[in-house]
Amino acid sequence: MLDSYRLDNKNILKGKWAISLNELIPDDGIISNKAISGNLELNNGKITLDLNGRLTGVSLSLFDDIEKIYGYLSNNLYVVLEKCYLINPTIISNGYNVEKYISNYAYIISLPNNDVSVLKNQEVYATRAKFSFSYLNDWYNIDHPILNDDMSKDSFSIKYINKFSNENSFNILDNKFTIKIKRDIRAINEFNKGASAKMDYYIEVISNNYEVKSVREFYEISQWFMKLIDFLTQSKKRFSYIKFYLEDENNKFQSKSLDNGDYDYKHPIYYGQFIFRQLDEQAQEFKYNSLRLSYIKEDLETIICNWFKYKEKLKPVIDLYTQNYISTLDIESILVNQTEMMERLYDNFFNSARETQNCDDSNLDNTILEIKDYLDKNNIEISIKEEITRRLGNDKKNYPTFREKLTVILENIPEQLKNIFYLIDQNWKNDTNFEKNFANRLKDTRNYNTHGPGNNKNKSRLKAFKELNNANTVLEYIIYYHVIHQLGITDDILLNYPFLRRKIH
Repeated sequence: MLDSYRLDNKNILKGKWAISLNELIPDDGIISNKAISGNLELNNGKITLDLNGRLTGVSLSLFDDIEKIYGYLSNNLYVVLEKCYLINPTIISNGYNVEKYISNYAYIISLPNNDVSVLKNQEVYATRAKFSFSYLNDWYNIDHPILNDDMSKDSFSIKYINKFSNENSFNILDNKFTIKIKRDIRAINEFNKGASAKMDYYIEVISNNYEVKSVREFYEISQWFMKLIDFLTQSKKRFSYIKFYLEDENNKFQSKSLDNGDYDYKHPIYYGQFIFRQLDEQAQEFKYNSLRLSYIKEDLETIICNWFKYKEKLKPVIDLYTQNYISTLDIESILVNQTEMMERLYDNFFNSARETQNCDDSNLDNTILEIKDYLDKNNIEISIKEEITRRLGNDKKNYPTFREKLTVILENIPEQLKNIFYLIDQNWKNDTNFEKNFANRLKDTRNYNTHGPGNNKNKSRLKAFKELNNANTVLEYIIYYHVIHQLGITDDILLNYPFLRRKIH
């Protein structure tokens, strides 16, 4: 039953609801008669609670929020709703009061031991999570079933191999978590239908040594991993589900055979489904040239570990990349975002390596220190001292312009990949300053669409749709190259990835 509560379907759940856990289930363990009946609707992650009455102990106005609402469902599952908002104030319906709430997050929980005390924590915790997203089975294009050679005219058999799923394991975030890419294969034998195999694809995230973490932390890891797949494949995905488990060495899913032929089954302390609304309405299928698992299997550990290692540096770039998938975004806004992505790449990955010296005079730094010391000792007015100090440190050579940053990003790609510049100028090879000139056009385009037209400014901006669209295409490839290159993939491998290869061969 719990498995049916996903992020890609619709369910209506009947239950009892209260503003606190103690109000829902007092110390005697029996559902309180003060709890309010109501229906919880889960519609593709959208969470709505319709109550046949009013929550006691609260007095709310429209869109006021409640931190938590607790529920007990008719199928013996527990619910914790977080960030709840009253969207329909108390009204009279058929003689009694009703209320409607929306919630940002829902935790639907199974308690094998019915120990509700574990729900009293400030947050819902877990030690393991598993999640899946749209078209994961398409991305997982390895270890295909094999037709056995001993097939005859009358019969044949198919062999299922699961080597990669059983062996892969990647430590991330200073070895605090482990990620595994999994495929479960189950043999099914149905009466009147015979034998078949069912395959389930998912990603598993485990906190090492059963260290307890919030479900939200697992969610953030899951989201960042899915963004990696989005970027690698140049597509957009949606979560299908996120399951969580609170386990320890003794309390986890396992079975032990007993001497009498029976089995002793153990369960987690609790487990459940995490429900939340996803902003993206439509998932995109993989393209024929999307980067599937078979291309990166050998380099996957490097890619995943660096993706999490450099998260803070990559996140501003990837957030803009995700923003560019908004269907209503115009081509100018997409291009502006791309130039900002290039600037972030420069600031976070190129800047320290390209710092230039202020001056050839090796005594300059000492002289500046002496001047600052003089200012301190002679009680110079603070505002004047601050301005002098600012000017002393304001060396333009150490602060490259926006155009210079774009130029560096354009210049620092392999010669083979520069063939895409023909989309901008078919004679680009004859222009020794092509990267600088193109960077200037991008700068003017950004300034025009960000700040608006100015007198005799932004003259070299891209105007026609074809110019804008071609520039957008070129920057897609350049940004793709730089991001994956920063993940530790060498050019000889990277340039053979299908998304780039088709542009250089």
